[in-house]
Amino acid sequence: MAEGNEESLIRGNMHSVSPRALPIEVNRSIVQRAAEREPDPASIIVNYIAEQPFQAYYRRKPVASPSHGWGARLEAYFWPAQDGNWSRTCNRVSAISCQIRRAIDKLQACVDDAAAAAELLVAFKCTCAWGSVKLPESDSDRLAKEVLPAVRALSSGREPPSGSR
Repeated sequence: MAEGNEESLIRGNMHSVSPRALPIEVNRSIVQRAAEREPDPASIIVNYIAEQPFQAYYRRKPVASPSHGWGARLEAYFWPAQDGNWSRTCNRVSAISCQIRRAIDKLQACVDDAAAAAELLVAFKCTCAWGSVKLPESDSDRLAKEVLPAVRALSSGREPPSGSR
C-alpha cells in the first residue's frame, strides 16, 4: 500500500509546492481503500470521486439528495443556474470554443482581420455571460491583440503575459 496520510495520498509527490489544507473534508476510509487498490494519486482521486457522495448546492442550500458515482454526479451538475445541466453546458461551451478557435485561426492568418476580431469579441462576451463574469474588455481590436500572445504562450506551455484579460 502507498505510504502517507490521506491528503498526501491524494496530493501525490508535491515537494516543490507549499502544503495547504484541502478545501474539503477527506473521507479517510475511501482514500485508504482506493490506495490499497491502486497507489497512483490520479487513480485515488478518480475512485474517491466515484465513491464519495456528492451534495449539490444552489445559493448555499442543498439541492436534491446526495449523488453517488460519476454518472449521478454529472446528472446533478448545473451551472450557472439549476436549468444549466451537464449536457446543456457541454453543448454551450463546445459552441463557444469552436467560435473562439475559428476567430483565432483567422487572426493568426491575418492579425488585422476586423471581422475575426469582432467574432472573437462576440465569443468572449458569450463566455463571460455563460460564466456570469463581468466583461473586462469590449474593444475587439484590443482583445484580438491580447489573445494572440496568450494563445502562443499557452500553446508552448508558458504562462500568458501578465495583465491579460
